[in-house]
Amino acid sequence: MNNKIKAAVAGAVLASASVANAGITWDAGEWTVDMNGNVNAFAIFADNKKALFGGSGDLQIYHDGSNSYIKDTGTGTLNLQGSTQVLIAGINGQVGVQFIEGGKVGLRHANVQKLATTSTGVTVTGDIDLPSNGAILFDNTNNIEQYYI
Repeated sequence: MNNKIKAAVAGAVLASASVANAGITWDAGEWTVDMNGNVNAFAIFADNKKALFGGSGDLQIYHDGSNSYIKDTGTGTLNLQGSTQVLIAGINGQVGVQFIEGGKVGLRHANVQKLATTSTGVTVTGDIDLPSNGAILFDNTNNIEQYYI
């Protein structure tokens, strides 16, 4: 069964949705979609149509036909949280950034960790390439040494 709803007031469209096997109700100015426990139920939005969250729609999720976006347009912070870690990866699964709860932050190249934070600083795996006029400054607060490349 494919339930479709469209409601209009004074000619303005309030909502338009196509959700499989859903119970959809309007109460106290809010739409409620009950998926009836059906894990295969979903909503599809056309390109450039946004799913909006929050009282003023300041959290937006949408696709423009080529790129996908999660956008926070409000005054607060966009928080991504995981119970043990958060990964930022490409569609093929190669992780670029790894945040571990209470631990390291790692940056990867081709899914191989190259830089990681530690409790005392950072660990670099591989080479550090600097421009030919670059400098490295070492400072242990008593003795400053500067090396030019």
